[in-house]
Amino acid sequence: MLMGLLVAPWLAKSQSDYPNHAQVTQRLQKIAADHRDIASLESIAKTAGGKDIHVLRLGTGDVENKPGIAIVGGVEGFHLLGTEMALRMAEELVGSRRTALDKTTFYIFPSMSPDASAQYFENKKYERRSNGSNTDIDRDGRLSEDPMEDLNNDGLITLMRVEDATGTMRLHSADNRVLVAASVDKGEKGMYH
Repeated sequence: MLMGLLVAPWLAKSQSDYPNHAQVTQRLQKIAADHRDIASLESIAKTAGGKDIHVLRLGTGDVENKPGIAIVGGVEGFHLLGTEMALRMAEELVGSRRTALDKTTFYIFPSMSPDASAQYFENKKYERRSNGSNTDIDRDGRLSEDPMEDLNNDGLITLMRVEDATGTMRLHSADNRVLVAASVDKGEKGMYH
């Protein structure tokens, strides 16, 4: 019932765009500053990219000894709606749903992957799931040495394999997930673009 009361007002509001990390931080700081009696904000960690992972605690009375609910948004970088929903829930709880704080302490973590979410706001768009830690995406034993490339300059990073008898690419002999250029000099025939 409580969740229905909290979520229903959001359905009426329109969403023009999602907030970036700076905007998320500003909204959290505003809630904490405007509602010092029931809200506290802290950074529980820094990501590999140097961004804060925030937790906003909301409650009245003895907040440490009441039942608590954790609301976690933006667990993966492309879950931008989860971040917005967590922020709106915080705004509702300090506003028209303040009585919910009498019996329960809310711990709101709006964005758990802010490094990855930042990719949404870049010129080159691609799905990024995790924070800025080094990874071996292409599985060649080296970390983070291959940046994403916008091959057709459309602003989106996509991956596509098209089978074509006139193709210049063939399957890699050790890993058929990888395409390599077919060497005509060695008698190799391409099968893909």
